[in-house]
Amino acid sequence: MKNPTPPLKLCKHALAALLFMFVFSSITYGQNAFTVSGTVLDELETPLPGASIIEKGTANGVSTDFDGNYSIEVSNQNAILVISYIGYGEQELPVNGKSQINTTMEPSASTLDEVVLVGYGAVKKKDLTGAISQIDADGLSDQSTNSVTDVLRGNVAGLSIGLSASPKGTSQIRIRGNNSLTAGSSPLIVVDGMIYNGDLSDIAPSDIDKLDVMKDASSAAVYGARGASGVILVTTKRGTSDKPTINVNTSVGFATDAYKERPYDAQGYVNWRSDVFKSINPQNTIDNPGRYDDPNNLPAGVSLDQWLAYDGSAGDPTRAWLNRIGFQDVEIGNYLEGRSIDWYDRIIQTGVRNDINTSVSGRNGGLNYYWSIGRTSNEGIYAGEKFEALRSRLNLDAKINDWLTVGMNTQFAKRDEGFIAADRGQIERSSPWGSFYDDEGNVRLSPQDDSGAGASNAFLSQLLKTE
Repeated sequence: MKNPTPPLKLCKHALAALLFMFVFSSITYGQNAFTVSGTVLDELETPLPGASIIEKGTANGVSTDFDGNYSIEVSNQNAILVISYIGYGEQELPVNGKSQINTTMEPSASTLDEVVLVGYGAVKKKDLTGAISQIDADGLSDQSTNSVTDVLRGNVAGLSIGLSASPKGTSQIRIRGNNSLTAGSSPLIVVDGMIYNGDLSDIAPSDIDKLDVMKDASSAAVYGARGASGVILVTTKRGTSDKPTINVNTSVGFATDAYKERPYDAQGYVNWRSDVFKSINPQNTIDNPGRYDDPNNLPAGVSLDQWLAYDGSAGDPTRAWLNRIGFQDVEIGNYLEGRSIDWYDRIIQTGVRNDINTSVSGRNGGLNYYWSIGRTSNEGIYAGEKFEALRSRLNLDAKINDWLTVGMNTQFAKRDEGFIAADRGQIERSSPWGSFYDDEGNVRLSPQDDSGAGASNAFLSQLLKTE
């Protein structure tokens, strides 16, 4: 029986085989390797530096130099070169034994051809270098918006929009902050390609198809100084279906006072007046204990006669006390009869907000149409505060032939902003013991007949307007 081959001898045979295969493959590669060179140009015959040239199916690749030249060593003469460049269509070129391969790249018709609104029209994404944010109608379908500013708020990064509690709802818009000491900093508004100088409240949010916000210097390049504070491009809706589409949208909401800072009630107001006179007359308070206190609740040891003798008062002690703490005659009369007014409830209300919009759109032959009409009626949180608007829009596009299309964009709006709100500041200034009318039924200029204290009728402006 023969001895088995020693392990050391087996290792020597394996190493020899591997070395032979490596040398053979190197010789074979050296015989098949092939160098290809050439130039890559764009559609204008301009060199494209940085174009990528890769041997298909491998990681073997190079890039063109500043003059668009390249040189690559491929594995064999039947290799395929894959040439690509951003914004241009990819090319696959078979070598077929050619050592010189030049090519001209063609612009890509891929995603770089998507349209983005800029300036007075539209450009392709490949030509867009500015910072633009876009909001389309799909992103607004689940939102109840009162104005265009509500649409933009929270949907565009870098856009600053204040919050208005008024029934009208429009707020100040800032794209780059306050960039001028004297001139305005509001962005330019462009609606369907035309500069819009109207009020934003005249544009119904339900009519908006798309909003493009130009936030950088590209806006000034198109619109000059008017676009220095940014540009907001508004695209309104068009008909999209061959069949008529009717949409009816309605919303109802309520506006309430978020702070609910109520002043003193009627009795609290009396106690406060008593404390005020004690504070501004400290010596009298010390020398005459209970001088400014309710005579029905005097300090221990102070009789009613002593209390009246402090200033020689006579008659009704309650009337004397109210005179001491500065009450006017109308306040004294109402206090004695138990009549008071809660000015907070008179001035602050729960505002009802209602919005309804109806539209019909579609396409018929060569005619594309969109027509809408809507009404907004919003109440504020102050009595008498209200905003009403009637808005309508008609967009028509008619295709005459292959090269001519005519159209019309029409907007109608009627706003009523003439409602006057009650004066919020009179909640604190008006005495709850005052009166709205005098004894003859005329409106009092001041509820407590003390206009010098800053108190005036909160509804005076409304009443003067009606007269």
